[in-house]
Amino acid sequence: MLIIVATHPIQYQVPIWKELAKRSNIDFEVLYLTSHGVEPSYDIQFGKTIKWDIDLLEGYPSRFSEVHCPKKITNFWSAKLPKDFKSKIKSRETTHILLLGWNVRAFIEIAMLSSKKRNFFWLRAESNDLKVNQSLIKNNFKKLFLKYFFSRIDRFLTIGKANKRLYENFGITNSKFYSAPYCIENRRFEFQAKLNQKNRNSIRNYWNIKSNSFCILFVGKFIAKKRPGDIIEAVESLKKIDPYNKYHILFVGTGTLEGDLKKNSNVVFENNNKVGSNSLFPTASFTGFVNQSKISEAYVAADLLVLPSEADETWGLVVNEAMASGLPCVASDACGSSEDLVEEINPQFRYPLGEIESLAKSIKCARQNLPSKTLLKNVIDRYDFIHTVDTLEQLYKEPQFK
Repeated sequence: MLIIVATHPIQYQVPIWKELAKRSNIDFEVLYLTSHGVEPSYDIQFGKTIKWDIDLLEGYPSRFSEVHCPKKITNFWSAKLPKDFKSKIKSRETTHILLLGWNVRAFIEIAMLSSKKRNFFWLRAESNDLKVNQSLIKNNFKKLFLKYFFSRIDRFLTIGKANKRLYENFGITNSKFYSAPYCIENRRFEFQAKLNQKNRNSIRNYWNIKSNSFCILFVGKFIAKKRPGDIIEAVESLKKIDPYNKYHILFVGTGTLEGDLKKNSNVVFENNNKVGSNSLFPTASFTGFVNQSKISEAYVAADLLVLPSEADETWGLVVNEAMASGLPCVASDACGSSEDLVEEINPQFRYPLGEIESLAKSIKCARQNLPSKTLLKNVIDRYDFIHTVDTLEQLYKEPQFK
């Protein structure tokens, strides 16, 4: 039996578990360490109470601990391995274990059990080497810790190039690598985009986006590491290098920087209302938080997604969502997905983190060289959740050996 240990139900992972449940030759169960995200909860970075509007628990076998199940993850120590989960993992029926990172105590506890019981351990994590020179090599404790942790893993399910390089930096050999691309439900976003495409003009009109404006989309939390303000600065720069075209920023989300973003923008939509303004700042619309069932409207309304995040953005699944919706993307080189997805479309769409002039040039390049939806689809199809399910099925059939 395969035991999958996750911190909490995550909307991007659930489709994998649902599809895995359809494979009759795989016996598995997902063990959730916390109930974070199941009930409405206050997100301090969004600055509001969030409840995902898609079902996170139906269609696959899962359970929460009856002994210790926190409502949220507060730090590394908050999600420990409960006794009932420990008994499940140590039981004879458990032959394979999939860990989804090393960011909480329970994952480490489980890996240490391998010295007591010969399970087959797999790892699928988000971390990459884009920040390794700052946090791993200079921090000997972390380096030693990861070397020990990785020694307990039998198979590494790599989500992308930078993720694989991190493991290679610790001497992991190619024989232990299996591709499990970071993914979403491509078909759902493609289908929703096709449905919304016929209403594109009315969606743009509702958000007060002029038909002759090139719309740049930001989706996420308005927090420092996401760097949403870089887009405003880049549009200011575009006034000099591309003065004959109009640009409009569509901000989807909320967060602590919202006040600053609005202060530096010519806000024409907020609080579900059009707003009149003659400001000389870059024109922008603020939609507030948009849930999963409605986010497709933003991808259809925009002409380009920009992800300017720092290296803490280990991947950036909004890029997957956008490309699956037929929307091209520009991203900083600190984002994990920029190397695998963005650069594959056009190397000029990937720019050095924090370099505003380079971001402006990338946006201008994207406007002048918009890729076809066919090209976007050909690339993003390689990052569909089905590929990860296929890898899990392949590994489950693999003979157990060290």
